[in-house]
Amino acid sequence: MVKKLNIKDFLYREDGATLVTVLILIIILTTLGISISQISLHQYRNSIRAEKELAAYYIAKSGANAVASAIENSLVKPEDLKGKSSSPTPLSIGQFEVEVQQAGEKIIINSLGKVDNYTRMVMLELSKIKGYFPSFDYAAFATGKISMTGSPYVRGNIGTNQSSEGSIDFAGGNPSFEGDMYIGPEGDSETTVKKPDWYKLDVDIPDA
Repeated sequence: MVKKLNIKDFLYREDGATLVTVLILIIILTTLGISISQISLHQYRNSIRAEKELAAYYIAKSGANAVASAIENSLVKPEDLKGKSSSPTPLSIGQFEVEVQQAGEKIIINSLGKVDNYTRMVMLELSKIKGYFPSFDYAAFATGKISMTGSPYVRGNIGTNQSSEGSIDFAGGNPSFEGDMYIGPEGDSETTVKKPDWYKLDVDIPDA
């Protein structure tokens, strides 16, 4: 039997298949778009987190360095800070808290930096120099050799933790001092301090 093709029915069937295909493509593209958005959001959050954690680290480091500098420059005594914690101190976009502990000859500074809910801890360790001197105000202090030439005027104490011959050397100059001179614990004023034979040293050299 020969039947006639119904063009309308054929077109309707083609339209239905096309519609299903389009719907499938829309679902695939929508799912893909959501996945890409979630990945981008996750990466953005990770970026913000890393940025704030890095900021917290540098804030903590700044707090530890500030306390270490105060101790090294005799602005504060370590024993006055031992076992104590600072109150939260604002800095930049966050804050830090510092705690100082002492373990034998070592001073341990723990600093906690915080930015929003992100925190980072920094530990800084200071060691006393052999032949450690009591705190004093000084015009110059060195862990090595001090050399002076010409005719400088020095107002205040000067010192070095060295004890070897010529650790303080002004044999080629004629300085004027107003203060005391500190040398290492094994030093001797006649050899540790090198000066011209004709120079009269009017400053005191206390025992370390």
